[in-house]
Amino acid sequence: PSGIHGYAIPWQAETNFYYNLAGGWLGQAEGIHPYADMTIPNDFHRKWGGADYPRQLVQFIRKHKIGALLVDKDQEESCAALLRPIHFPPVRVGGIVLYRFNPRRLMVKDNAIELLPPGRPSGR
Repeated sequence: PSGIHGYAIPWQAETNFYYNLAGGWLGQAEGIHPYADMTIPNDFHRKWGGADYPRQLVQFIRKHKIGALLVDKDQEESCAALLRPIHFPPVRVGGIVLYRFNPRRLMVKDNAIELLPPGRPSGR
């Protein structure tokens, strides 16, 4: 058993980490939720964002200093609603769709996420 309903991690610990796990779950520490003020993690889980999603995504990227967004090419279609506001091209590398950016150079214009053109000062 693995994931949220299993005991894989305690069992792994009991064997002194004799084997590796592809996934597991320890639960959320009580009272600690680093994304409590943001809806983005829930949007990613549901694979769609609300009306203010582009602005919230840019805020999330800046707050956590994220420099790239990676999507498994097999999940690209199911993530279409999340990727639609991004109006700059990704790079396709192997089985990954890669969006690379400087978080300070992102801007939201007409509900679309764009990169500031070179030479323009970045802002918040």
